[in-house]
Amino acid sequence: MEDKYRSSLLEFVKNNRDKEISNILLHTKVDTLDFDLKYACKLIEAKAKLKHKFPQWYNNEELIFISSISSEQSSSFQTAEHKSNYIKDSIVLDLTGGTGIDSYFFSLNNRVIYYNERDVNLMQATQYNFKKLNIFNVNFSSLSIDKENIEEYLLKICVDNSISKIPFVYIDPARRAKTGCRLKGIEDYEPNILSFLEILYKYSDKIIVKISPMEDISTIFNSLPSIEKIDIVSVNNECKELLLFISNPISKEYDNLLLSAINITPEYKQVTEFSIYQEREAIVKYMSDESLLEHYLYDPNSSILKSGGFKIISQLFSIEKLDKNTHLYSSKNYISDFPGRIFKIEEVIEFKSKNINNLYKNYPKANIISKNLPFNSQSLKQRLRIDDGGDIYIFGCTINLSKKLLICKRLNNF
Repeated sequence: MEDKYRSSLLEFVKNNRDKEISNILLHTKVDTLDFDLKYACKLIEAKAKLKHKFPQWYNNEELIFISSISSEQSSSFQTAEHKSNYIKDSIVLDLTGGTGIDSYFFSLNNRVIYYNERDVNLMQATQYNFKKLNIFNVNFSSLSIDKENIEEYLLKICVDNSISKIPFVYIDPARRAKTGCRLKGIEDYEPNILSFLEILYKYSDKIIVKISPMEDISTIFNSLPSIEKIDIVSVNNECKELLLFISNPISKEYDNLLLSAINITPEYKQVTEFSIYQEREAIVKYMSDESLLEHYLYDPNSSILKSGGFKIISQLFSIEKLDKNTHLYSSKNYISDFPGRIFKIEEVIEFKSKNINNLYKNYPKANIISKNLPFNSQSLKQRLRIDDGGDIYIFGCTINLSKKLLICKRLNNF
């Protein structure tokens, strides 16, 4: 293994990691290398995917990553750390280990980690990396999990640790096929956890499944009605993953499904929790003062928007919704702990040609956002002829069937 990742290869990856692959292939003299150039480029591509997800690993010259798809699907360090907070000083099974970021964070606070990855080469690369990171409480295996072999594997872990059930099982199924195309729907993920979920219930009371943030929550619940809770996890207001919490095979009522809308920033973690029932029964206040001047404007974070908690936010923070289908809120009072962006409304403009044709003269630069308009933000920017940037935010939105532009200044930073 050490020879496979020889020093000359690591040095090449280090020196070329910020270059375009096409330029590397074009300008590198192959006869001067003692390794395969295409393989080196594959490593560079895979590592590049981690530049923003886990900078500490990206900047570690000793670490090797061999799969771009695995790196792309892997958790960021923020979301991995979030998951690791659910289990401490225990035994964890990571059934689909991949690049190993989740297993790494689990290993920092737990006694024993079982890492399994169906791709033996990927497993060996992660094993190599963990050795370099001085992580020695992880057991590695390479098993292509299915309903035929999973019980034997789970039973062995229980026997080896003298336990009846594994305290924590984590699964991050592949959301891309081997051809690279995206898979939609939990039943198409690999492995298909629905095919062996009944066996998992026998060997664990705590199962977390990570899925794509693009999946529809109600559709997922219909496929897997034993879900008790879903974490909707965003990093810096970009929705990254859904975490499904399952503890037993008993079907639940959809109304009782708990949603936890989480937004992780460098400064803090915003958490808003509510059930489907609470959202359905929430009493929403709609805007009463149409002038909006000197009001504060609230734009919920991406996790709340994904959750569909549009009414509960109004109730929880006593703020008024601008319109039934306009997911912006307003109040005369400043609410510092609102889970999202906060603005001060400076000007309200009716969306009419005579008002908008020369708006660019007053606001040559602004951040343009369309909410509940028949055209998107890019189209609105083109209509207004305003360049991107600056401190001004312009929200185009519908309020009581009337199209308006709200000229705002941002007050918080997350």
